[in-house]
Amino acid sequence: MTEISWQRVDPGAPKLWRESAWYGLFWLPIAAGLVASAFVAWWMAVVVGAALAVLLHLLISHFSKRRFERLSFALADDGLLIRKGVLWRSERYLPRIRIQHVDVVEGPVARRHGLSVLSLHTAGAHMESADISGLRLADAYALRDRLLRRDGA
Repeated sequence: MTEISWQRVDPGAPKLWRESAWYGLFWLPIAAGLVASAFVAWWMAVVVGAALAVLLHLLISHFSKRRFERLSFALADDGLLIRKGVLWRSERYLPRIRIQHVDVVEGPVARRHGLSVLSLHTAGAHMESADISGLRLADAYALRDRLLRRDGA
C-alpha cells in the first residue's frame, strides 16, 4: 500500500466562498434595515443594516477560513478520501469502482477566480455524491481523469 498524500484546494478558495456567500445573503442587511425602519427612525435602520452587514462579513470570513483549513483530499490507489467540515467534521472514502461519473462545474463567480467544483457521483443510495470546491480548473480536470481511469493508474 502506498502512502497517502493529502492535498489542499487552491488558496484563493476562501475568497470565492466569501463572495458566493454574499451573493446568497446580500438581501439580509437590507431586509433588517427595512424592518427596523418600520419601527424606528431611518438613521436607526441604516445603523442596524450596517451592523448586521459587518457581523455577517465577520462570520462568513471566519467560516470560509476554517473551511479552507479543514478541507483536504487524497487520491489513493483504489479511491478518493475527502476530509472536510467546520462544525461537523467528516472523512469520506469513495472507492473508484463505485464512482459512476464526475462533473467539473464552473459557475460565474468561480470562473472569475479561476476555480471550479469537482462533483463526484457514486453508485448506491448512501452518500451518493461528494464535492470538492475550490480547485483550479486544470487541477479539477486532471483529478477527474485520474479518478475515471479504471486501470488503477
